[in-house]
Amino acid sequence: MANTFHADNPLNRFLYKFGTMILINIYFLLCCLPVITIGASFTAANTVCYKMHEEPDVKVTSTFFKTFGKNFIDSTLVWIILAGIMSFAVFTFIKNAQTGGTAAVVICAVCVIVVIIAMSGASFIFMIIGRYDNPIQTQIANAYKIGISHLSWCIIIWLMWGVPIAVFASFPVLLQYLGWIWLIVGVALLIYATTGIYRKIFRKIETKE
Repeated sequence: MANTFHADNPLNRFLYKFGTMILINIYFLLCCLPVITIGASFTAANTVCYKMHEEPDVKVTSTFFKTFGKNFIDSTLVWIILAGIMSFAVFTFIKNAQTGGTAAVVICAVCVIVVIIAMSGASFIFMIIGRYDNPIQTQIANAYKIGISHLSWCIIIWLMWGVPIAVFASFPVLLQYLGWIWLIVGVALLIYATTGIYRKIFRKIETKE
């Protein structure tokens, strides 16, 4: 019976980590509410989840908000740029896809390429901003270097995030039954899984350096 309440008990470790995921999820969603702060919120959540892979006990609240404030300007600037590029590319693609013709096909192809390039950098930029202290232009350049050189991992990350979004978009009725998972813990679990990939990549890069 005493072992049940021991801190190292597998059940207690699971409950502790699950509770931490809920807390991260709440902080992330609240800090995303102004929309323009989504980038800073991603940076903070990524940093906390990354540390959870390396440290048994992470001070979630202080780490999240310290990272959020410290990297707010850089993360917000990058988010605005990425959101602008992606929105323009998607809007242009939809507009030309409805038009038809050779020129429209070419424009649509260019839009797809632009989105792929943007996403390859977006997959890593917020984690890089939270982990390394460099000028913003260096952070962006490094994000694209890592994204392009680790395209297979990029695709895995895209699928991890894209498949659930596509499923809910295709079957909105599922939100009635499973939407609460995203509100409580879903996003944090995805970020935690993604930072596990980041850790593998960054450990190799940092070991070489």
